[in-house]
Amino acid sequence: MAIKGITLIRCHVALQSQTVEPLLLDTPSAAALVGVRPGVLRRWVSDGLPFIRAGRGGKKMFVRRDLEKWIERNKETAQ
Repeated sequence: MAIKGITLIRCHVALQSQTVEPLLLDTPSAAALVGVRPGVLRRWVSDGLPFIRAGRGGKKMFVRRDLEKWIERNKETAQ
């Protein structure tokens, strides 16, 4: 099929039972990922753990890579 000089090709992509890890995590998901309670994660936020606000309610979301880096840098104090 052609649309204004652009040819569109139909293709099918099969995912072989791959799990796609989310890039953004809410507080309960982030806490579960690192094996702590949500309250501990909130304390880490006050200690400098980066987060973003998303959605209408301004829900705290954590960028997975930032969370992993912060944990690595603060291994001794993050427990």
